[in-house]
Amino acid sequence: MKKMALLLLFVVMIASLVACKEKMLKPDDTIGEMKLLSFCEGAIVNELCTYEELDEGTCVVPAGVKDLWVAYGWGEETAEELETAWKDSVWKLTFDDHPIDLAPFGTYDIDTSDPLLGPMKLRVWNFCVSNITPGKHHARYDFYLPNAYERGNHAHDWTFTVLEP
Repeated sequence: MKKMALLLLFVVMIASLVACKEKMLKPDDTIGEMKLLSFCEGAIVNELCTYEELDEGTCVVPAGVKDLWVAYGWGEETAEELETAWKDSVWKLTFDDHPIDLAPFGTYDIDTSDPLLGPMKLRVWNFCVSNITPGKHHARYDFYLPNAYERGNHAHDWTFTVLEP
């Protein structure tokens, strides 16, 4: 009888832990009034603010911005180097303390230029917040790149404030 009670207690504890784990959000999920999208016609947060402002939490998004790309990615000098860097990489995102399942959002590639390195190939996550609410928001990208020129663990913490209309 004691063994059965211990087994039942163990099953209840495991079930409780699984039930308490927060669901990872995907495209079309909501956080309050905000909707998460894999595409929108919005502003890009790191074009509205510098990386320093985002890192320091002093970034201010103007009133009236309804849809906001909060996208980050990785760049290399060639498409081949980008494919190698992206291969086996592991990415995590939390937005306003909610875990995001990045894979369903997908990525897109762009050509850009770095002032020091010259032309670059960049892959960026398709993460957009529609109907973004006024107030302070926080995004954290954690990623591991085993094959990039800057191998290892990386993180970017961005805090920005959307002004009231």
